[in-house]
Amino acid sequence: MNIIVLAIPVFILFLCIEIVINFVKKTNYYQVNDTVNSISTGIISRIMGVVLLIIPFSIYQYCFNQFALLTWSTDSASTWIVAFIVYDLCYYWFHRYAHEINILWASHVVHHQSEEYNLSTALRQTSTSAWFGWFFYLPMAFLGIDPIVILTVGGLNLIYQFFVHTQLVGKLPAWIEAVFVTPSLHGVHHGQNAVYIDKNYAGVFIVWDRLFNTYQVELETEKPVYGVRKALNSWNPVWANIEPYYRLAEDAWHTKSWRNKLVIWFKPTGWRPDDVLTAVPRQYTNPKNLQKFDIKLPLLANIYVGLQHTLLIALSVYFLVLAPNLTSQTSLLASSLLLLSMFSLSLIQEQRAWAWLMESLRLILTFTFIFTLKGDLWWQALSIVLFVFSISLLYRFSLNKGPLKDDLQASHE
Repeated sequence: MNIIVLAIPVFILFLCIEIVINFVKKTNYYQVNDTVNSISTGIISRIMGVVLLIIPFSIYQYCFNQFALLTWSTDSASTWIVAFIVYDLCYYWFHRYAHEINILWASHVVHHQSEEYNLSTALRQTSTSAWFGWFFYLPMAFLGIDPIVILTVGGLNLIYQFFVHTQLVGKLPAWIEAVFVTPSLHGVHHGQNAVYIDKNYAGVFIVWDRLFNTYQVELETEKPVYGVRKALNSWNPVWANIEPYYRLAEDAWHTKSWRNKLVIWFKPTGWRPDDVLTAVPRQYTNPKNLQKFDIKLPLLANIYVGLQHTLLIALSVYFLVLAPNLTSQTSLLASSLLLLSMFSLSLIQEQRAWAWLMESLRLILTFTFIFTLKGDLWWQALSIVLFVFSISLLYRFSLNKGPLKDDLQASHE
């Protein structure tokens, strides 16, 4: 089983601990909508990974079988240590190019869209990295690193990175900051301040940034302002993955140069043809006076969204655990309903006019599927109870449409 799936309960546990500490200390490192959106984006990433990772893994497996230059024993500790270090070096270059080339940034930017920096931000992952990232790890196949080893060390690399996405830990002792990626150093990477942009790419060992001149320490005089200059301004996790590609396609469509229609995808990050700068103007944030995107919801609405997402997290983990043993039809249906659920809940968070109708339909489809997924009587009874409770709560706060629209209007003023 994928080590990341096994780590999900640990992620959630530490996320809850950080939220409690944030509440007690009143640090304001969390906002409900942003946290829900980051978790939803992470769930989508894991769900899409079930399908998308098959192809790049097969390519790696083929190159390993046909072209491996060395042989490493999986029973040797040195194999795992070398693989862990080499993987992080490959990750550094993949991560660096993901910040330097338009089409790679369109995938990776999802991780940077949050204007908060906490453990939920670590869960905010793109759903399309499997299309591009595999290429940067092929050298490990030629070096003879077994596919199982790369999957494991890759998972450990991601687990390490989860724990550096926090503001509750300040700068660590100098020798640690000199060798490893720390919360302070990675916080720099998420900053949109001019001095912090395109710095600290490493996943575990900050020595790569020191070697390749991309190292930047957090300055005492300038706190990182998190997020990206072209703000997403949405709580929709599906749109979060589509929007960057849409912007590139929009520019490619409007430019009159056929050459630019092609090269825009591979140009440096942020490059736009001259003829679209005025035809398709865009607004960018200023880190010095950033107004964070937020839509205030009544307490009851926040409770509903929170409860539904708690249920979705449980169902998603259940799906990921069972995925290897499910039929392709069941996997497709389950993943589609999970995507629909997160899309529908984002409509409520953004107070779209048709959110209530969509959510009602979503509840009917989802709980019908859950009801029929397992034949045990207790499972069916639980499904009915959860459905009745959810639809009742939805109906209760949907009666407050008027005040909710006022809240939405106020949030944009």
